[in-house]
Amino acid sequence: MHLSGWPVSACLIARIAIPVAYRGGQRQRVALARAMAPEPAVLLFDEPYANLDVPLRRTLRKDARQIIRETGAVGVFVTHDPDEVLAMGDNVVVLDQGVMVETGTPHTLYEAPKSRYTAELFGDPQMIEGVLHDGGVTSPLGEWDRSALTNPTLANGPVMLIVDAHQLMLHTDGNGLHITHIDSIGGLNRVTVQSGQGTPVDFECPRDLAADIVVGSCVQVIPKAGSVFATQVSSG
Repeated sequence: MHLSGWPVSACLIARIAIPVAYRGGQRQRVALARAMAPEPAVLLFDEPYANLDVPLRRTLRKDARQIIRETGAVGVFVTHDPDEVLAMGDNVVVLDQGVMVETGTPHTLYEAPKSRYTAELFGDPQMIEGVLHDGGVTSPLGEWDRSALTNPTLANGPVMLIVDAHQLMLHTDGNGLHITHIDSIGGLNRVTVQSGQGTPVDFECPRDLAADIVVGSCVQVIPKAGSVFATQVSSG
C-alpha cells in the first residue's frame, strides 16, 4: 500500500511508540530499528536529531547513513542544520520560505552556490561589500582578480561578496593591510585589519596562519580561485 507515491512505512515513522524511559539517543536508535523492520523503500527523517547534543548527533548520523546504505533504502532528511546536510546528503534540495532555490550535491552547493541564500547557508560565510570592474574586484580586504569569483562574467557594479572563511588566505606584504587584532575562535581566527586611517575591517580565516603573521604585520588577503559568490546590489 502506498500513499502519494510513498511507502506507508516511511510516512508513519513519527507514530512509532518509544518507551519514555529511553534517553534521546536510545530512543532514536530504537525508532530507526523499528522503522527498518518492515524493510521500507523510503525512510523520512524530520529533524531527527534536533534535540540531541553534538557528539551524539554525529554518532547517530553515522549510524543512520550506514544502515541506509547497507539496506539500499532511500533516506529523506528534513533539516535546518547545514552541517547535517553536508554530513548526510548525497543530493540536496535547498528550500527558502517553502520555495526550491537550487539542488545539487553537498560538494557542489558548498563550492559553487548559484544563489545568495545557499552561499550564506554553508560553512562560515564572510559578507563583504565590493565593486566589480573590468580589472577585477575592489573590496575592503583588497583588490582581487575576477578568477576568485564563482561567476567571473558577472556585470560590473556594486556587489555583495560571500566567501567561506576557510577559503581566505593571508600572505605577508609590507604594503598590505595592517593587522590590529587576532582572536582565536575555535578552528578559525577573527582578524581585524586597517588600511592607513581607514575603517577597521573584521573577518574570519583559517587558524593555521604562518608564523610571521601576527598583530602588527601587514598582509594581503586573497581568496582561493572560484570561491567567492557575488550578487549584484542596488547602488541606491
